[in-house]
Amino acid sequence: MPCAWRGTCWGRKPGLRTRCVRCAENSSIAHAEGAQQAMELQVLDGLRDRPGVVRAWRTLVEQGDHAYFLSWGWMEAWLDTAASYGARPQLALFSDAQGPAAACFLGRRRRLRHGFIPARSLHLNSSGVPALDRICIEFNAVPCRPDVAPTLPALLQGLPGGWDELVLPGLDREAFPGASLGQAPRGYRLEVRRDTSAHYVDLAPLRAGQDYLALLSANTRAQIRRARRRYAERGEWQVEEAATLAEAEALFEQLLGLHRAMWAQRGSPSNFDTDYVLAFHRRLIRQRFHAGDIQLLRFSVDGEPVGCLYNFRHQGRVYAYQSGFRFESDNRLKPGLACHSAAVEHNARQGHRRYELLAGDGQYKASLATGRGRLLWCTLQKPRPQFWVERQARALRQALHAARMSRRGGGAVLANADKSGAET
Repeated sequence: MPCAWRGTCWGRKPGLRTRCVRCAENSSIAHAEGAQQAMELQVLDGLRDRPGVVRAWRTLVEQGDHAYFLSWGWMEAWLDTAASYGARPQLALFSDAQGPAAACFLGRRRRLRHGFIPARSLHLNSSGVPALDRICIEFNAVPCRPDVAPTLPALLQGLPGGWDELVLPGLDREAFPGASLGQAPRGYRLEVRRDTSAHYVDLAPLRAGQDYLALLSANTRAQIRRARRRYAERGEWQVEEAATLAEAEALFEQLLGLHRAMWAQRGSPSNFDTDYVLAFHRRLIRQRFHAGDIQLLRFSVDGEPVGCLYNFRHQGRVYAYQSGFRFESDNRLKPGLACHSAAVEHNARQGHRRYELLAGDGQYKASLATGRGRLLWCTLQKPRPQFWVERQARALRQALHAARMSRRGGGAVLANADKSGAET
């Protein structure tokens, strides 16, 4: 059987670097009808080759049910903002005789971990620079043409060379390659950093006339109803959605104030406290509001703010990305539950099909949800000696920490025993 990643090099063009993909034995991309076709890899610069990047990416993404984080609107804002901070992710584009078949953006990074572990990493649809990746991609995947069924070994063999590990943030466990990571491919080691729920609310029952609160647990239902009554005692509950770009930008600034105050109360920095994150989101709102991608909601009682939500809309899904709430001493008010439940009902009336609460096993997300998926943050490592050294050092550090904790615990037990004996 011919390897589906093998192809004839298209040659070099100005501003475009191409290469033939290495053949991977027993690794192939299968087409829906079972035929095998040769694949060729092009590596395009996200800025210099922008027309080709846009054309290929949109062709693939718009043929599938992908999350907003893979939409061209998100990717364009990401590429442009990252470039202004010195990062230049490239597009790895796999094509066959029918055109683009699969693609992903790749960030490259070289570094010395812990000061002595060299690592050359590729980062899927992210830059590889921690400060720039705080925008937190979720439901990550490799968009593919519907008649193409890639395998993970073939993808790994086909990627551009010069790397030791592939970093895979926020993978959708129901899409490629997240659905293929039940175990590591042969010859690779899988390092899982985070495996978490992605809760959501199915809006179909609400659109059919069912009461949202009736779908929730008795405890959550009681908390939301009590909060709504408490707010109603103060005046009229209002839900406002930004209708113009100017309103959206003003509402975003109000959300920032609430968000920062909320995290300051917890003694933690806000994710919006970096210039890059702010630049990215302001660019995204400016570029995509008129396309209908951005939803900014404000909840208030007689003009007094209760909370704000910053959401994305894409293919019938609403992604609850960020929030800011006004917490008060009365813990029965529950501004988060009150605002999110109102947003769920608001978006059901608008005809959307799902309200995504995104990654996290927090109780409030589980309380509001009617279903959940899974997201995975992991790394696939090649068998490199430096990674073995890193694992041994990590195991030794953990063992030493456990031993210290054990000695402390033992000392406390002896001290308590001595004290008890003296008092008897």
